[in-house]
Amino acid sequence: TIDRNPTDGERSSTVQIRGRNILDKTHISVNVSQPETRQSDAAIDVIATTLERGDTFRINISHRHQPTAGVPAFEATRDNEPLRYVDVAHSFSNAEVSNSSFLIRVSKTRVQQMGIEPETVVMHRYHDNEWQRLTTKMVRETKTHYIYRTQTPGFSTFAVTAPVPRLSVNKASLEQK
Repeated sequence: TIDRNPTDGERSSTVQIRGRNILDKTHISVNVSQPETRQSDAAIDVIATTLERGDTFRINISHRHQPTAGVPAFEATRDNEPLRYVDVAHSFSNAEVSNSSFLIRVSKTRVQQMGIEPETVVMHRYHDNEWQRLTTKMVRETKTHYIYRTQTPGFSTFAVTAPVPRLSVNKASLEQK
């Protein structure tokens, strides 16, 4: 069985997934969308993975405005800035999963406010003491959100990022009156 339970009541942005008596090589896909995260700039809606070694497992997914303690903030660079952090804590090693992915929802309003193209949203994963860019592809859109699929080799802390809007001056002139 897989239980999808908010850990702190319905208003929580943390979801706990528990699996018991899972067979080896079982693929799971769980909708982890919560009422609180539906109004945020970005959130994970679905987590999917294949458990190479079954039995019992636990996954906690927490949406945050700041990274988990011990993880440095994603540095806003000339390329990207974080919209939201997601911590995926788990009871298995990353070597025990394969075919892992997320469906991510990003607010159209936020994308429009930033003045960016929706295809430029990217997920980053914090692993081996660095933020690593993950392949992220827009797969569809709804009336209010863009939906992306991101493949990941394992679970840890993630940042949903978007390009930083830049202003550049191509030619400047000064006139005296």
